[in-house]
Amino acid sequence: MNLGIIGCGGRGASNLAEVSSENIVALCDVNERNLEAAARKFPQARKFIDFRKLYDEARISKRS
Repeated sequence: MNLGIIGCGGRGASNLAEVSSENIVALCDVNERNLEAAARKFPQARKFIDFRKLYDEARISKRS
């Protein structure tokens, strides 16, 4: 399963740890420290600060 995670700090970090065995393809957080901490654990995932950009990219990828 491919997952995009919105919110990577606090409770989001805990949720991310619970699904870490899945294919994490995107990470999003407005707090760049949280985003970078998550990206170190999932370096293959694309990083986003704005969740709307993540959704836009997902829509474009689905059309391809």
